[in-house]
Amino acid sequence: MLLLLSGEPIQLRTLYDMIVSAPKEPQQALSADWQRKSFLFGLLEKAHQTAVNHPECKLIVSYWMVERPALPSKTRETIDADFTGMFDPLTRGKIGELFGTTTNLTPDDIFDGKIVIINIPVARYREVGQFAALIWAQLFQRAVDCRTYTPPRTRPVFLWEDEAHYFTIEQDALFQTTARSKGISVVRLTQNIPTIVRHCRLDLTRSVRKDAWEEHQAEIVRFWTDSGDCWGFLFHHVSGTYFSAEEQRLLIDWPLGTIVVTGPKTLEFYEQFSNHRATLLRADGKDILSVRMHINSETQGGAGRRDNHAGEGVGGFGP
Repeated sequence: MLLLLSGEPIQLRTLYDMIVSAPKEPQQALSADWQRKSFLFGLLEKAHQTAVNHPECKLIVSYWMVERPALPSKTRETIDADFTGMFDPLTRGKIGELFGTTTNLTPDDIFDGKIVIINIPVARYREVGQFAALIWAQLFQRAVDCRTYTPPRTRPVFLWEDEAHYFTIEQDALFQTTARSKGISVVRLTQNIPTIVRHCRLDLTRSVRKDAWEEHQAEIVRFWTDSGDCWGFLFHHVSGTYFSAEEQRLLIDWPLGTIVVTGPKTLEFYEQFSNHRATLLRADGKDILSVRMHINSETQGGAGRRDNHAGEGVGGFGP
């Protein structure tokens, strides 16, 4: 969003430069020397000049100049290392030319009848080849999601993946549920079915999940709401929580809005969430009956669709 507000192109190199030029502590954010040299601060200045009234402008400035520098150094360094470790190889050499310079090819060209082959073998390029194929596959799927498919006028398309266990992630399972209605045939070839199952978080022994939430260590917790949207938040951004034993209802408040969770096992989820162990939640109709997101009034104008249900008592921590 910062690149859009500042009028800069969205490229892997500019994303990488944003991260490495960000302030590492609150004092550095106030330094005139850092502000003069920082690529990130230059973007913030441009955004202030061209889009100061945008509803997300203040939130972006607050994150980069206040919230992020205040993170524990270990937490911030882990986030940065994960990001730069993935992006840096994609910004250099021949791979950098493919993903970081101008192009005459987009996923939309496939809708016009072109066949695009990602010929960057994992056996030779390792993680870089894997990331390259993943980027293209996800871009193509997003493009399919955005187009209007009206057969027979609209061309059907296909996505073909050999050694698919290298290129399958959790979002693919969700995309597959509506693929046919969007005019796309997805073919995945693999000799490693357990890896596909693990990456898609599938349970082949049951038609429903064993639990409404997943438990493992992570910096971000995600909520699949009843409307089908997915919201992700950093644990340390929680403003406050409130659990009503009588109503079996949990409110989790973030600066952007409030997550409302209801169900018989809401308290059990709350305990795991408080220990940073519950990292993905969705209603399963049994243990967790409902997951809703209520966007704060000052940010809802630019945040898109919301789950707005009267009578929830959201906006404070009283019942």
